Amino acid sequence: MVATITSSRPPITADEVADALFNNLELQPGDFSIHLHHPEDFLIVCASQAIKDRIYGDHHIEGPSFSLSLRPWSKLAHTGYDSLGHRVELELCGVPAQAWNLSTIERILGDSCWVERLHPETRSRTDLATFRLSLPHP
Repeated sequence: MVATITSSRPPITADEVADALFNNLELQPGDFSIHLHHPEDFLIVCASQAIKDRIYGDHHIEGPSFSLSLRPWSKLAHTGYDSLGHRVELELCGVPAQAWNLSTIERILGDSCWVERLHPETRSRTDLATFRLSLPHP
């Protein structure tokens, strides 16, 4: 589940959101965990399907100084084809010396990404313990 602050958007902590869920839905510690999340404000991870079903029944929760809108999390939410403009630094450990080349790493990574650049120590083979590279985030 995801939770978005819908009121005047005061700074709210995950503990305050948890307290609102405890008070409004009669949940107990251990029933769920709350995490900061983007682009929504919070991600609620439920301990069981029954807890998720209970939270799913209420789409609007009132806190002491804020309101929350709840809805199911979806891996497809906010997806698109535009570049996010982030770079991912990847380190691969345990690459054998005979496989220490870009074509092997590209085969391991497959179509999941493309390598933008190799770390200088990887390119020069100064450090053969960790194969480091940069990937533009898709």
